[in-house]
Amino acid sequence: MPRVTAAVGTGWRGLVSAAVALGLVVAIGLLMRSLSVVPPGLLGELVVWLPMLGAVAVGAGPWAGIRDRLGLRALPIDILWGVAAGLLARAADALIRFATTGTTGLQQQPAPTLAGSVALALVVTVIVAPLIEELFFRGLLQGAIVGLLRGGTASTAATSAGVLLASIVFALVHLLGGAAPPAVLGVLAFGLISGSLAAATGRIGGAVIAHVTFNGLAVAVAWPW
Repeated sequence: MPRVTAAVGTGWRGLVSAAVALGLVVAIGLLMRSLSVVPPGLLGELVVWLPMLGAVAVGAGPWAGIRDRLGLRALPIDILWGVAAGLLARAADALIRFATTGTTGLQQQPAPTLAGSVALALVVTVIVAPLIEELFFRGLLQGAIVGLLRGGTASTAATSAGVLLASIVFALVHLLGGAAPPAVLGVLAFGLISGSLAAATGRIGGAVIAHVTFNGLAVAVAWPW
């Protein structure tokens, strides 16, 4: 029987906090589009990440027990499962893009003018983004949804619904962020795979590794060698 992403769950507090954060992200995004404002580099990511981190802090608090509520654990086996899930998701993404656009979307990019910008992109894309997004989408949002749907009783249907709903929200956030529809389908596929891994293990460690692998492969292929 699949386990819940978070061993304890965050309940309504987590779900409301996640909803408020998502509302802020959408509102700020729409405002910036209406004003034709495009935050440069890391600033644009912070617009999304800060509300998410705030939701995690509020929705999963207090600090005591937060590790169990978010499933914030990792075992050595999670490295193996995470890498496998990340490879599977990247393959699914490439197949979806090729079927819809005729290309995998993974092309080598031109070299940037500053070496520092490459390092920043690498750190942000491969390390920071996976950790923050998995904490929010799999740890907080999915855990809260599954915990509320299952009502304290193990339920495969509730777990599956939680994984699906959190993955759809995950994909929609990327769509609002400007991702093309084919890319969003790949993001949805990743969310389903990552969410299933988190639900099956009761930990988000494997999901974070999967996200690192998924993003890292894209960076490696597009790297301006």
